[in-house]
Amino acid sequence: MKTRLIIFLLKALLFLLPVLLGFEVLFRLGFYPIMTNSILFDHKMIQVGKDGIREVKLMAMGSSCALYDLSSEVMVRHFDLPYYNFSSWGLQVPDMRLLLTALVQQYRPEAVIICSSPWDFMKPPNDSYRNYTSMPSFVRNHLPEAFYFRPFSSIHALFYRKWEGYPASIDHWGGMPKNIPEKEIHRQQWDKNFLFPTPCTEDAYEALDTLGAWLQDQQVRLIFAEAPLNMVFDNAAEAGPLLAAHIERCRSIVTKHGGVYLNYHDPARFPDSLFFDQTHLQAPGAAILTEQLAADLSRIIK
Repeated sequence: MKTRLIIFLLKALLFLLPVLLGFEVLFRLGFYPIMTNSILFDHKMIQVGKDGIREVKLMAMGSSCALYDLSSEVMVRHFDLPYYNFSSWGLQVPDMRLLLTALVQQYRPEAVIICSSPWDFMKPPNDSYRNYTSMPSFVRNHLPEAFYFRPFSSIHALFYRKWEGYPASIDHWGGMPKNIPEKEIHRQQWDKNFLFPTPCTEDAYEALDTLGAWLQDQQVRLIFAEAPLNMVFDNAAEAGPLLAAHIERCRSIVTKHGGVYLNYHDPARFPDSLFFDQTHLQAPGAAILTEQLAADLSRIIK
């Protein structure tokens, strides 16, 4: 019986070897596994593993707002601490809560910087990120090929992502500075209607509250930076009171748990010429914002 079991296992291994070898070849050729339904997040985390990033003392997190608005060059110039920006398109506060649970336990940062706008409080969370966080950190960092099998994706989907996915020009610290010519700026992105709050907003505030409490328990400083918005947003009749209420709600939640709340919504300092849409700064605007953030953080992070 034991001999038959050994023979069976050997046959199974021989059957699997071509499959495993095939997936390894795909990985080497850049047809990466689908870990979540975010192309950018998956690309970034595989790059983190390839770059051998093992220590992050200053961790940035957020959606595209933090991705574009935080200048990596300014951050690394001002702080003698290992820094990385884990932000990705479309992340909502509940997604950040989920991802930070895994990333903070893995990297043990001294501080987490969330650069945010009201758009991070408007949509339902993305459950596909649970597929990433549920994997052991060793697998996430050293054996991402395991994601070919969880969830199993068709070869067609892998090729589609490789050829049709948006090209991600991520810098060495996870940032993505933008310099978009005025003729390429889409007005529909500039003049979006202000729809806030949404049915998801209250859950997002709750996620920020639980995140703040958890980081406090982990002895990790939470720094929440309210990003600037363009004047179209400010000029909307309903925007002022709603934005003021949002700012005060976030300030109350963050400071309740010993965090630091910083508000950079200042149209005088960030005119429309520094934006490429309603919530995202061009690279020069990002440098101005990050210089101010670095100056404020220098009094907080020793």
